[in-house]
Amino acid sequence: MKTNTRHLNSPKSSRKTNHIIAAAVAAALASFSGHAKAQQFFDSNGAVAGLGINGSNIWDTTTANWGAAGGTTAGVVWANTATSDAVFAGTAGFINNTVNVTVRNITFDVSGYSIDGNLSTITFAPSATVTVAAGQTAQITESTGGASGLTIAGPGTLTFGGIGINAYTGTTSVTGGTLNLNKSISNRPLPET
Repeated sequence: MKTNTRHLNSPKSSRKTNHIIAAAVAAALASFSGHAKAQQFFDSNGAVAGLGINGSNIWDTTTANWGAAGGTTAGVVWANTATSDAVFAGTAGFINNTVNVTVRNITFDVSGYSIDGNLSTITFAPSATVTVAAGQTAQITESTGGASGLTIAGPGTLTFGGIGINAYTGTTSVTGGTLNLNKSISNRPLPET
């Protein structure tokens, strides 16, 4: 009786395995590069070196106040998707959010940023995280929304202040750093209140 046994190290089997591995690596790289492209740095001076507020302080979906790390790329508009990550570095100051925006993660690399919006809302995408670098402070005073909670990652200090209402739902987790609440109860310092 003859048996048909294929060895794992046969040329046919190796080629098939190599194709499967190559496809998995390509998918992983595509996924990683998609996330990397979603990270936008506030850079109101466009292609001039340096990040942060060096001109307009507007965060909307039409003003080209965003760029890549290093602050040397031409300005682009806010992507406004559920995979958009906002990074605030360089020269800090008051950010005027003039329209509703969607963001997955917000990172504050330096102290002194305050995000405020008259009648606008920051909507946190699923798995949203706000991170403040070590020894730094930042503030969000505008209204917030979203349906999947929020993680505060620290190790710095974030303050929810002002009159904006925190209307996102879900759990607020502080996994690092400090979360200060400087709002009245009527403005919902946290969604659970």
